[in-house]
This record gives sequence, C-alpha cells and structure tokens, in this order.
Amino acid sequence: MRKFVKTLLILFLIPAALFGVAGACLAAPIPSGFDVWDSRQTDDVLKSWTIRFNKPAASATVNKTSILITDVENRPLDTVLILSGDGTSVTIRPARPYTVGSEYRLFVTNGVCARGAGAQVGAPLAKPLALPFIVTSAGGYIQSVSNVYHTLLTTITVTTSKAVHTVSIDDADMQYLGGNKFKLGIPGLATGTVLSIKAYDGSGSLLAEQDYTVR
Repeated sequence: MRKFVKTLLILFLIPAALFGVAGACLAAPIPSGFDVWDSRQTDDVLKSWTIRFNKPAASATVNKTSILITDVENRPLDTVLILSGDGTSVTIRPARPYTVGSEYRLFVTNGVCARGAGAQVGAPLAKPLALPFIVTSAGGYIQSVSNVYHTLLTTITVTTSKAVHTVSIDDADMQYLGGNKFKLGIPGLATGTVLSIKAYDGSGSLLAEQDYTVR
C-alpha cells in the first residue's frame, strides 16, 4: 500500500510553465488531511489537469467524488473525467470555462484506489492532494474590453486572439471590425451594468467567457 501511495504523490503532474504563487481572499478553508500544494496560475479558462499513477487505478474509484474541481468555497464544478485506456492516468477538465480572476481547487481524494487482482480494488491513496489555482486571464482569447459610455448609446469594443471567430454580449452578436476587434452599441445602459461576453471559434464552440462592468 505505501509504495502505491508514495509513487502516486510523486507522479502527480503539474505543467512547469504554470508554476507561480497566487493569493486568495475570503476563501473557505481546505479540508484537513489534504497535502496542499503551492497555488498555481493559469491563463487557460478551459485548463485541464492530468494525474498519473505508477500502476493502474481501479476505474470504479475514479469518479467525480474522488477527483474533483471546486470553487473557492469548495463547491464542486461540473467537470469531465477521462481515464486512460491503461488506467495509469486521468484527465479532468471543466465542462464550462472558469471565471477570470477566480480561484479554484483541484482535489484528489483517498477514494482513488489501485487496481487489484481480477475485479478487486487495491490500496487507496493515503495522502489526498489539494491544488489551489487561479485563472489570471481569459486564455488569451479575450484580450481586452473597453467602452465609450453615453446615456443614449454605449459602444463596447472587444479585442481577441486570432482563434476567435465570433463574440457576443448578453447573447447579442458583435460586429467584426477587422484586426481581431469587435464592436457593439447598446442603448440605455447604466454605468455599473455587468455584461456577459462570450467568444466562440469557427465551429461555434465556446472558447472564453468573461464578465465586464460598464464604466
């Protein structure tokens, strides 16, 4: 049992490019008993994480209660789990984009067990892991948002990466100006209004989602 647990901890993979420390405010405490890793940063709003084991994990123990992502208040997100064919790794990703500027936690609990002989379940993970991470920007897809305010008509301008094909604000399509810029005039807005901006690729898949407050 100890050998499986020790190697599992060593082989829990975090991409080196994401190393960095991020603080959290008003966060719920991480439950006791978890080995808490230093906080990471990512600019990918659809960031996935891969956990690797030295021996196959029992598939029945790899589920959304044993491996999960939560918000800063420890409320689980809707996620997708993909277990490799040989059972030695599992990838978890959010079903919807993270919110830019928010902190999340990746939890790997001791509900994950090694695959035993036949249909048996082997040793569990004795030291569960918790990895806090913060999303620092909208994955580069939404690069900037600005507005020109007027009591009659406020103009919103969004600059994106080349991967973005269309942008909407509160489900209203923006006009493409060229140079990865989009514009939309919205009548009757008040300062302080929060708008939902969504960026899509050419197939209509959501790339990024970001709230913007009218100034």
